[in-house]
Amino acid sequence: MKLRLHNRVVAGELAGGRSTATNTARWTKGNNPLHCLAHSLNPRFYSKEWLDEGIGRVPPHKDREISRMRMTCFKKFFRIPQELAQVKEEYAKFSSCSDEFSDYDSITG
Repeated sequence: MKLRLHNRVVAGELAGGRSTATNTARWTKGNNPLHCLAHSLNPRFYSKEWLDEGIGRVPPHKDREISRMRMTCFKKFFRIPQELAQVKEEYAKFSSCSDEFSDYDSITG
């Protein structure tokens, strides 16, 4: 919901084409590493339907800010370098729909 709100604010769709400070503040408040990780792991945000709903939407693994916050979260949860490397590899498979995630049912939300 927050990303949808953010996208609508950026696109100027709210308030009769005017974005408001209140809407921007809502996005800023909810934009934290754990929120970005959850967003990154939600298959819905990789679907063509969701991406086509708004101007400038990109999948989470291609969004620089979300990727930075996701990595912050990964580094806090996985402090052993080998575990972090494994998690990053698994996420890469998930976000690119490869290996065990290539099955349509595993990535659709």
